[in-house]
Amino acid sequence: MSNKVNAVIVGNCAFDVNTFLNRDGMKEKVVTNKGGACLYSLIPASIFNKIGVVTRIGNDFDEELINKLNIDTTGLVKVDGKSNRFIHTYLSLDGQERTFEEDINEDCMIKIEDIPDEYLDASYIHVCTNFPDIQLNTVKYLKEHSKALISIDTHEAYVDDPRVLEAFNLADIAFIDKEFKVLHNCDAKVKIFKLGKDGCRYVSKDKDFTAKAPKCDFVVDKTGAGDTVTGVFLALKSLGESDEDALNKACYVATLSITDYGVEHLLDKEIV
Repeated sequence: MSNKVNAVIVGNCAFDVNTFLNRDGMKEKVVTNKGGACLYSLIPASIFNKIGVVTRIGNDFDEELINKLNIDTTGLVKVDGKSNRFIHTYLSLDGQERTFEEDINEDCMIKIEDIPDEYLDASYIHVCTNFPDIQLNTVKYLKEHSKALISIDTHEAYVDDPRVLEAFNLADIAFIDKEFKVLHNCDAKVKIFKLGKDGCRYVSKDKDFTAKAPKCDFVVDKTGAGDTVTGVFLALKSLGESDEDALNKACYVATLSITDYGVEHLLDKEIV
């Protein structure tokens, strides 16, 4: 069996500090998850296939979590100091309204030279939500040096930066929140619109279908649900699954992800 890594995820493994204002008897609840867009994609993806990761973590991050999973860590760099932290405060019960802050260790910002040469032979490389300059530079490098299909995602904090649209125009597969109107007409050949509780819509030149999300009666934490979709979809595509089967499964796993905090709990569920 080949040891080739056929799907790679590039981005931030970090800590997500989430404040929920109306929990536990309408009290404030603060939850810190191991997350960042990269980890939120990586863990669900690794349930299905071996995944390469390009990321930087501080010495406060539990590297063992990544090492024990079906993940190739050739592109993982550990630096001194703390890992990045992304801070959300959820203002509404449905999780749609939230504030966002960053607590950044500059040494944890990924660099082009962190991408192993062997990853350039992968079939799929996903460039996670990241700072617009880093994301655009990464996509440009990959388009020049790899024949992989490049996918991309972003966050509401960055969506209006023109560099984000430029990066989306270069990508092959764009994951787009339904609210991000500025990206709806990007040049990506495949667009996957994330519709929340209604699932995802896949649109390309010759295909248009919607993958429905199963009903979820008790939503705990939506953070990372969209990243779960991307990770699972690309892992399954790298195994040769059809677009329809891959996206339906991705929506199913994303729905499971919101039933608890973070995504580590997915490792305890029977999914495959």
